[in-house]
Amino acid sequence: MATVNSSDWNVVPDLVLLNVFFQLEDEDRLSMALVCKNWYRLFQSPQLWRNRRVIFSTEKPYTTATNSLGFLKTFGKNIRVLTVGFAMPNFRNAKQISKAVEFYFNKATNIPDLRLKEFTLQNANMELYWHFILSRKRIISSLCRFLRRLHELTLINLIAAKMSLTDGCRVLESLGRGQASKTLQTVFIEDMFQAYISPNKHKRYTQAMSKFKSISWIYTNYDTINAQIMKNIANCMGEQFQKLTLTIDCDVSSNIIRSEDWSNFAEHCPNAEVVVYIYASAFKQDVPSILVPGIPLKEIDIVSWPSVDSARRALESNISSTLCHVALTYSNRIECLTLHLDRNPPIDSDLLLLLRSCRRLQELNLYCKLQVETVQIMCQMQQQRAIDLRAITLAIHGLTESEWSTLTRIRGELIQAVSRRKDRLLDVGHAGGAGNSSNHNHTSPAV
Repeated sequence: MATVNSSDWNVVPDLVLLNVFFQLEDEDRLSMALVCKNWYRLFQSPQLWRNRRVIFSTEKPYTTATNSLGFLKTFGKNIRVLTVGFAMPNFRNAKQISKAVEFYFNKATNIPDLRLKEFTLQNANMELYWHFILSRKRIISSLCRFLRRLHELTLINLIAAKMSLTDGCRVLESLGRGQASKTLQTVFIEDMFQAYISPNKHKRYTQAMSKFKSISWIYTNYDTINAQIMKNIANCMGEQFQKLTLTIDCDVSSNIIRSEDWSNFAEHCPNAEVVVYIYASAFKQDVPSILVPGIPLKEIDIVSWPSVDSARRALESNISSTLCHVALTYSNRIECLTLHLDRNPPIDSDLLLLLRSCRRLQELNLYCKLQVETVQIMCQMQQQRAIDLRAITLAIHGLTESEWSTLTRIRGELIQAVSRRKDRLLDVGHAGGAGNSSNHNHTSPAV
């Protein structure tokens, strides 16, 4: 067995050593850096310190703030992605945590050469955790000062922050008043506001959203946009705007964006595509009335996680009409369809109508109950070039033993039909069927 000399470490490529550094926690990185001058040199590499995640928990939040500030002072010029989050605060420790967060943001605001590109506020949930107004005010005020300080920010992630209307508008205004109004490209604000708030009805929110000039992607709730915001996007961003992702999970029937407003948006933002996620709770209203003609809709996802019975019943009653509406209204636009239904009525005929109508459909993801005959027809349509799917995922539940056997037999034909080109993907699964009298569960092989 060959012996390894200490000098052999000198010939290990920097890339290999950096990969080792990346796998270690901060304390272990420091221990490794103290081994030799070369490793200490790599310890100082900017790419090693691009991402930072700071989580304030019930255990010594001030220590977390102090240690994290020490990191920013040393490596702040290298960091590009910062996540600040919370670990389940409650009414007993909210005051202590909020003071530590305020201290952290206030000190971080004054650190020179801080060049953040992306910032995420994680697990904030102001509606659930922060019952005291003063605690919320500390966090929001210090956060606003910090965000105004950022001059190169390209992405902001405030998903599930659950802020009040006033606090949410303050945060957006702080971004709009700073340099971020010109640099921000990606805005994730789904569930940024508390559930009972419809921000699009308020002038202050609309004005705050009008300050941004360079956004290319917005991920938000349907009830946070309105005709004026759409017009501002069309006039200010135009061709550079790429994507609008909307979630519909509540009643938005009182503020449906008109077809002509969508048409104006599509005309001025020719590169924009719209992705819509519709959750079971949205089906208590007439969903087709929301999906008006003129939306440059590229993808639609209908999701029914285990939910309250009333929402589930509403989805079961309206899923058929929604699929037919999509087939008739967006036949020349939609390219991706996902159905994630934990329980659903027969939708086979509606799905086949959609496939025959939407000739541009390229990706199909089905996690629902289907008849095996429907899968066979889909296979024949693909073989005959009646449809041209590039990716398909099937996870079918509720199959009997004989149906599962039939699906297994036609699996090869489906693979061949969808995978004609090298860029095609296929995943065929059986999500645990009803089985026969022996009540077996099977999972079919996936490709």
